[in-house]
Amino acid sequence: MRMNRSSLVRMAGVALGLLLTVTTLAGGQGNTPVEKRGLTAPQAIFDHSRTAFPLMGRHKTLECEACHTGGRYENLPTECTSCHKLPPKHVVDQRTALSMGGCNACHSTNDWVRASFSHLPSLTVDKCSTCHNGQVATGKPTTHLATTAQCDQCHTTTKFAGVTYKHDPTTAGKCDTCHNGKTATGKPATHVATTAQCDQCHMTTVSFAGAGFKHDATTTGKCDTCHNGKTATGKPTTHLVTTAQCDQCHTTLSFVGATFKHDATMAGKCDTCHNGKAATGKPTTHLVTTAQCDQCHTTMKFVGGTYKHDPATTVGKCDTCHNGKTALGKPTTHVATTAQCDQCHTTTVTFVGATFKHDATTAGKCDTCHNGKTAKGKPTTHVATTAQCDQCHTTTVTFVGAAFKHDATMAGKCDTCHNGKTALGKPTTHVATTAQCDQCHTTTKFVGGTYKHDPATTAGKCDTCHNGQTALGKPTSHVATTAQCDQCHATTVTFVGATFKHDATTAGKCDTCHNGKTALGKPTTHVATTAQCDQCHTTTVSFAGAGFKHDATMAGKCDTCHNGKTALGKPTTHVVTTAQCDQCHTTVTFVGATFKHDAAATAGKCDTCHNGRTATGKPTTHLATAAQCDQCHRATAWLPVSYANHANPQLIGGHSSLACKVCHTQSFTPAFYRDGVQYGSCSNCHRRDYKYPGPSAHKSKGTDLASSLQINANCLNCHQHAGYKPF
Repeated sequence: MRMNRSSLVRMAGVALGLLLTVTTLAGGQGNTPVEKRGLTAPQAIFDHSRTAFPLMGRHKTLECEACHTGGRYENLPTECTSCHKLPPKHVVDQRTALSMGGCNACHSTNDWVRASFSHLPSLTVDKCSTCHNGQVATGKPTTHLATTAQCDQCHTTTKFAGVTYKHDPTTAGKCDTCHNGKTATGKPATHVATTAQCDQCHMTTVSFAGAGFKHDATTTGKCDTCHNGKTATGKPTTHLVTTAQCDQCHTTLSFVGATFKHDATMAGKCDTCHNGKAATGKPTTHLVTTAQCDQCHTTMKFVGGTYKHDPATTVGKCDTCHNGKTALGKPTTHVATTAQCDQCHTTTVTFVGATFKHDATTAGKCDTCHNGKTAKGKPTTHVATTAQCDQCHTTTVTFVGAAFKHDATMAGKCDTCHNGKTALGKPTTHVATTAQCDQCHTTTKFVGGTYKHDPATTAGKCDTCHNGQTALGKPTSHVATTAQCDQCHATTVTFVGATFKHDATTAGKCDTCHNGKTALGKPTTHVATTAQCDQCHTTTVSFAGAGFKHDATMAGKCDTCHNGKTALGKPTTHVVTTAQCDQCHTTVTFVGATFKHDAAATAGKCDTCHNGRTATGKPTTHLATAAQCDQCHRATAWLPVSYANHANPQLIGGHSSLACKVCHTQSFTPAFYRDGVQYGSCSNCHRRDYKYPGPSAHKSKGTDLASSLQINANCLNCHQHAGYKPF
């Protein structure tokens, strides 16, 4: 017989109960722990994990009888509250505790008393005082701000530390309700004396730091009420001695950057303050003077003071001050002179830019000063000459730009100076010649010299000079030739723009030069061919604009080149075909090709191309039909339209010249006529033309229009296709 686990547990419980009963009757030891009653190990240990209530935490150390009272071992309740009764002041009732997950949500089997309450939002938001009332859980301490707000209005964690009080708009102007030194922080002893509310100056509720005192109109001229060194910062010991209020010089934002107001009453009284004690005085390097500061210093900064050189008192007396002691004197590099400064220096702002007055007395006497000692002399690179400076240098401002006077006496005597010693001679790269400089150089600058190619002496003799040594020779990239330069280069000014003369001897021999080495060869994108250049390129000026000669040998072989690689191939929008290009295109251009509609290949297959994608399809105004184009249209043009198989009815007589839409007003098959009646007889169209009474044939038959029309329904008895007979 098979037994499940619960049955085994119950049997074990019954067996254990009987054993305890017998033991009690035998020895009176019913309250003694099992393991102390002399039982063997297998009998003394019961595996409680096999039951519905495994022993965990503090339950492992309890006596069995602590739970199994009265000898009851089966069907005991497993809920915590069966043993741990809720105290009268429990945080939540039993029903709420069960909704939170039971006692385990807060209590542990290791320590029942030290519970951790789970603040679930659904149970606790805005309900803090339900527990935190000083009875069920910790309430507000006596030092707490007086408030009826719930805890979570300020406390954002389950710890009371780190609270942030929310200063909402309702607290504006009521700061001292809390900030009175008892309920919350009040004014410190060093605070400015004021009854104003905190938020008048403190702009943030996060910190008292950074408050800005509002200096309104009521404080103007009353600065020392606070700024007396006690209530607020007063004048430092280094401050100018003054009884003026702070706002006379300082702004309300900072004491730094105060500007003393030098008004009109201070003019000429600078040393009242600027005496080195009350304010900055003259430094030791100052010019010796008893003049007031404002005589030279025009701004509130001493930097940039300008000494007023009064012409009436200073002209011609510069060395009174400019003696190197009182003021700046002549530097050691100064031209030796006893002249006063204002003889050469025309401005009192700076010594730079002085101009020595070269008056008429100095003409021809330049070396009196320009001897390398008193003033600048000739440099070592100067043309050797004893001439005075003003012979060549035409300005007294600078030596740069002197022009040597090459007069008529110098003609043909250039090497007298231009010998590489006295003056610049021929460079090593110069054309070998003994000719004088003025034979080629037409100006006093060597740049731009033009060699005179005299045709009588140089024609056909270019390589005499142009051999790469005497003058520029052929570069390595030059066409290989022994011809003289003037065979191709038509000007003696530049080699650029030379034109190779392709004479009759070069016909059919282009690759002799155009091989990619000697001259430009075929590019990689060139049509593959061994033909000479002049087969396609008709001009020797440019390769552009070549016309490929499509001769008879190319007929039917277009794709040999026109394959999208060697030459232009079919674009993606091309009609799908394997036909050669010359079937439709001329050899001049691809534009304007005419498709050859081969009757054998295209008859009845028009929509293979004429589908609106590959070629033109039916326009939106086309009569609805599934017929192929060639049923009505010609292969060479859409118009005129002609339907060859119009057998019923036959288009003869007057019908042959009618437009299709006269009868086919709605579709081709079936046709609907003038009155919207499907084809059946002549009367379908011509019944509106039937006259009654009319001709004798109409009048003699029938008694009215309808009966007469019915009797004469076969119009062909009287009317011919060429047209109705007039009556």
